[in-house]
Amino acid sequence: MKHLLPLALLCVLGCNQRTDDASQLDAINKRIDKLQERIDSQRGSFTNVLSYLLRDIGRHDEAIAAIESKSDNVTRFFKIDPNQPSFRFVNCDGMMLLMMTESAEPYLDGFKINLLVGNPYGASFGGFKLLVDWNTPSTNGIVEYDQNKSRTMEFASNLEPISWNKVPFTISPATAADLRQCTVALELKSIMLNKPK
Repeated sequence: MKHLLPLALLCVLGCNQRTDDASQLDAINKRIDKLQERIDSQRGSFTNVLSYLLRDIGRHDEAIAAIESKSDNVTRFFKIDPNQPSFRFVNCDGMMLLMMTESAEPYLDGFKINLLVGNPYGASFGGFKLLVDWNTPSTNGIVEYDQNKSRTMEFASNLEPISWNKVPFTISPATAADLRQCTVALELKSIMLNKPK
């Protein structure tokens, strides 16, 4: 009997140890379940962020494609049209500038035209030439070139960066029919960049 008491005590203590191990195991399993739930919820957030990023990349790709398709339609000449208030891309010595007719008003025996030239770059362009032609086709559709209806004008002013620049000029002699045929091209003289500080 003397030996039975320590043996009984050992059994009771062993049972309590198993109960403690089981409760610790349950606590660990609950913690693992909570961590798995957090991982699953974060996975959903990550999936949402990824889908937003992919959607934005798709939008950027569409915007680039639209710009590239417009650049395929870029010309060296801009047709003056006071009834068309939108701009066009124009290739000026390899630089893509914007042009828009602000106004065209009768002036003496011709027209005074305010052309807006948009410089989207961070650089100024120092001085430029404007090549203007307002020859009209005859009734048979053939343009009979008249030197008096073509002019090269030089401007000392700069095309300021990231802004619309007003370029006023006149065509004379010119009729309303001549105005409808008026085209301009721009040749840049120099490019000016700021020096690093």
